[in-house]
Amino acid sequence: MLFENLRADINENAKWNTTPTLGGKLMLILNTGFHAVVVYRFGAWVDRLRIPGIRHVLLIIHKLLHFGIHLTSGINICKEAKIGKGLVIHSYTGCSISQVAMGEYCVLAPNVFIVGRKGGLPKIGNRVFFGIGCKVLGNVTIGDDAIIGAGSLVVKDVPANHTAIGVDNLKIYPNKIEKGDRFKKV
Repeated sequence: MLFENLRADINENAKWNTTPTLGGKLMLILNTGFHAVVVYRFGAWVDRLRIPGIRHVLLIIHKLLHFGIHLTSGINICKEAKIGKGLVIHSYTGCSISQVAMGEYCVLAPNVFIVGRKGGLPKIGNRVFFGIGCKVLGNVTIGDDAIIGAGSLVVKDVPANHTAIGVDNLKIYPNKIEKGDRFKKV
């Protein structure tokens, strides 16, 4: 499962960051958003590991790597989050993901915060795009193929195939594209 998720993450990041060629995949070496995803995947894998001595050593290694990523880029992904394959953090700074349930092939722009509150944790569908500086707070559900606009504050549910825009008065509009077509190359 770890390597299957990492393979999908590499392929998706290569598509979004450069080209899906070998050269594009090699450019991931410079992408701290991708580094954060790899450290998250490693931490989630170690968290499920049931070999006591090895698990403790690997948890220490994860803590050090996680601290390094957070210190250098400001990206923080909780290892207890449930995130599907193909995650793209299209950012070099400031994203935070708490214990969420997130589907596959989601994309985060810079400075996205997805955190739970006392009322519960966010549940996010597949192929959701989060615009620059948006915040998702509390017990909300975001459906498949949704778009969260730049700077938006989401504190209520967003249905599938809809776009949410705004802060004080969140507006939700239906998307004008067919399901799954948004991420296809033209």
